[in-house]
Amino acid sequence: MDAYKKAALHLHALGRSDRRWILGRLPECQRGKLLDMLGELRTLGIPREPALLAAMDKPAAGADSADAGGTVDARSSLIETIAQASPSVIGPIVQDEDEAVVTAILQIHDWPWRQGAIEALQPSRRQRVIEKIPQMRGRLTDKVIEALLRNLAERLATVPVQEGAWGAEAPTSGKPVRGGGFFRRWSWRK
Repeated sequence: MDAYKKAALHLHALGRSDRRWILGRLPECQRGKLLDMLGELRTLGIPREPALLAAMDKPAAGADSADAGGTVDARSSLIETIAQASPSVIGPIVQDEDEAVVTAILQIHDWPWRQGAIEALQPSRRQRVIEKIPQMRGRLTDKVIEALLRNLAERLATVPVQEGAWGAEAPTSGKPVRGGGFFRRWSWRK
């Protein structure tokens, strides 16, 4: 990732006054470039959280493979695993997530639980997510897609089930499965 993109992510995660202070001390050419990137992050709806920066350093699934086939295989495996989940499990996981994150998850694949996950959202959020799906198509990098898939699969692996596969049973606790934003570790890269 180039230095400007990394700097933009760091600035994006800062508070407004800190961000303004740092930008005010940069030469105009650097400030302009960073302001454009910050605008893009806002437009994409990327949350302003320092935890996103940690995801940049975390290797993507299959990254240790010498060929791209390992990454494709890892992604296919994750998609296959996640596709088995039921709407009753996915719905509570995504309903507290940022709309951009939910939109990104929904557009990655034609999930069998997609409609159920959409219906689990509050009506106003549901409409905004549905409207954003076409806008997000093709805008996610492979690294972001892999991070989303990996994190969703990790989250699903922690959901207790009564018996059988995810698609067959609801969580045993009877409580919604919420994690306060398990997708907060984003990678931003073009």
